[in-house]
Amino acid sequence: MSTVRAELSHLTLDQVADWISGITPDSLNEMAGRAEFMLRQTRLQEKATDAAIQTAKFTRKSAIYMLLSVLVLAASSIATLVLTIIQHIR
Repeated sequence: MSTVRAELSHLTLDQVADWISGITPDSLNEMAGRAEFMLRQTRLQEKATDAAIQTAKFTRKSAIYMLLSVLVLAASSIATLVLTIIQHIR
């Protein structure tokens, strides 16, 4: 059965689906075809998980930079306010 699945690994997903549609239900070949589908699905889910993790890391980094820029803007605004008050007091 593993040799059948190995042969299927070189086919496109459409070709695997066509191959499965032409075989006897509940046969070893059907099980091999379903195993190939599940393997490909699992690999794609792993890639999607990795992409989601990378997106989360990027989003966190962007949020930190945004927070820092807001803090710098707030400090600049406070400095401007203090300087304006000092200038009006004189």
